Amino acid sequence: MSVATSMKDLVEDIQASTHERHAFVKDMTKDVKELLARFDKEQEDLGGELKKMATEVKGFLANSEKTRKEDFVVIMKDVAGRLEDISKWQKDVRKGARELVKEYGADQKKAKEYWLSLNGRKKQGRPKKEESSE
Repeated sequence: MSVATSMKDLVEDIQASTHERHAFVKDMTKDVKELLARFDKEQEDLGGELKKMATEVKGFLANSEKTRKEDFVVIMKDVAGRLEDISKWQKDVRKGARELVKEYGADQKKAKEYWLSLNGRKKQGRPKKEESSE
């Protein structure tokens, strides 16, 4: 009978451990389902946040592009104005230089005439060399 009692005790131990394992597996299954549910919710929330951020970034970039283009137009108008001012200044400098050269030429002509009048010569130009007789 001791074999029968041992078998009975063994079967009871097996049944008890089976119930414990089933309870453990049931608890683990419940925990895993809760964990997966939390993970799914977090992923859903994260996806919503990412969509919101993507919308904000698109709006920011679109606005930045518009602002950048407007700023570029303003800058290019400023550059064009400055180039026009430089061109006008350059024309004025050239005109002034031409007038200055004309004035200088006129002054040189007057100085030459005055110099010749001091020497008693009326002709313009260089005097001819006199041939020396030896």
